[in-house]
Amino acid sequence: MSALVLLTTIEFAVLGRYGDLNMLLTLWVTVGMLALHRWATREGRGPGLFVATGACALGALTKGLVAPVLVATAGLLHLWLVGRLRLLHRPRVAVAAALFAVVAVPWYVAAGVSSPGYLRELFVQQQFHRIVGGGPGLHPEPSWFTLAAAVLAFLPWTLFLPAVLQRAGSERRDAATTFCLLWAVVVVVAFTLPSGKLVTYVLPAMPALALLVGRYASRLGRIEPDGPEARLLRWGTGSLACLGLAAPPIAVAVTGSLAGATWLPVARLSVVLVPFGALLGWIAARRRWTWAVPTVVAAVLSACAVFYAEGAPLVSDVVSDAQMARAIEAADPGRQATVVAFRTYGGSLPFYLDRPVHFVVSTGRVRHLMKRRGLVFIVTHHRHLRAFRRIPDLVVWRRARHVLVASRPPPAVERRT
Repeated sequence: MSALVLLTTIEFAVLGRYGDLNMLLTLWVTVGMLALHRWATREGRGPGLFVATGACALGALTKGLVAPVLVATAGLLHLWLVGRLRLLHRPRVAVAAALFAVVAVPWYVAAGVSSPGYLRELFVQQQFHRIVGGGPGLHPEPSWFTLAAAVLAFLPWTLFLPAVLQRAGSERRDAATTFCLLWAVVVVVAFTLPSGKLVTYVLPAMPALALLVGRYASRLGRIEPDGPEARLLRWGTGSLACLGLAAPPIAVAVTGSLAGATWLPVARLSVVLVPFGALLGWIAARRRWTWAVPTVVAAVLSACAVFYAEGAPLVSDVVSDAQMARAIEAADPGRQATVVAFRTYGGSLPFYLDRPVHFVVSTGRVRHLMKRRGLVFIVTHHRHLRAFRRIPDLVVWRRARHVLVASRPPPAVERRT
C-alpha cells in the first residue's frame, strides 16, 4: 500500500519520467534510512549498518554530502530517542566509516585530479554557498518554501495526512512510526535551512510519508475512525472529491486564454477525474473509508495514463526543444557550428543535440563568438531578445518555449533572397 501511495504522489509521477538526480538520491537515502533503522532495531546485529553506509557512499557519488548528512542526522536522533547511542561505540562503526571512504573517496580524488575546478564547484559553490546565502543560479527562496513544496509534492495524499497524524497521536506510538516522522522532519528541516531551494529537494521525505499513509490505509478495514479523526478523513476525502469535479472547468477556464489557448487540449483531458470525484464524494458522505485509498490510486493512475498517452505529445509540441534541435542539425550536419544558451540552460536542447551547449550571460561574449566562428546558434528566452537589438546580424529562426537565433538566415531565407 505504501508503494502505491508513493507511486501516485504528484512528484513521483512527474519525476519518474524526468531525468533528475534527486530520484536516484532518494533511492540511496531510503535504503540508508531503512537499513539503519533495522540495524538499530536488532541491537547492532546484522549487516544493516554496512548497507546504510554503502547507500550513503553511493548517495555521495550521486549528489555530494546530501545523503550522508540526512541519514546520519536522522540515525543519530533516532538512536538518541530510543536510548541506543551505545551502539556507536562498537568497532563496526569504524569499519563502516572505512567502507564509506573506500566507495566514495577514490572517485572524488580522480575527479579532483582530472578537473580541480569540479570539486570547488560541487562542494563550495553548489553546496556551501547554497547553504550560507544562495546567490545567482542557486534558487534563493524564503524559509517556508520547503514546507509548502512538501505539501504540494505529496498531493493528493497530503489531504490524508491530518487523519494519519491524528491516529498516530491518539494511540501508543510504535518505534517505526516515530522513525518515519523523524525521517520526514529531518529532510524538510534540512532543506529549509539553506537559502537555495527547489521543489525536488523534498523528494527524500516522500517515502517516509508514504510509509505512514500506506500503513494507515492498510488498517482502515480493521479500525473505525471516529471523532476528530473521522472528521479529518471526511474533510480530506471530500476535498479530493471537489478537486476531481472542479478540475475540468477550472483547467479549461485558465488555459483558454493562456498562450493563445495552446494548453486547452491538455486541460480538456482532466475530464477523466470527474467520475472519480463523484465516487469520492459518495465515499465521504457514506463513510466507506476502505474504498477511499483504492479510488485515489485508480484516479491518479488513470490520469497519468491519459496524460502520457494523449497529453504528453501535445505538451511536447509546446515545450520540447526537439524541433529546434532538428533545425540546428539540418543546417549544420557537420556539427561545426557553436551552440550557445543565453541566460537559459536551453531546456531539453542538450539532450536532443547530444553536443556541447555553451552557457553565456553577456552579449559581449556572444559578439566574441560570432567573430571567431562561422555559424553560431543562440537559444534564449523571449524576454532576453531585446538584449540582441544592437547585434544586427542575428536572425530569429524559430519561436517556441525558447527562441532560436542564428548568425545568418536559415537556408530557406537564403534561397529566396
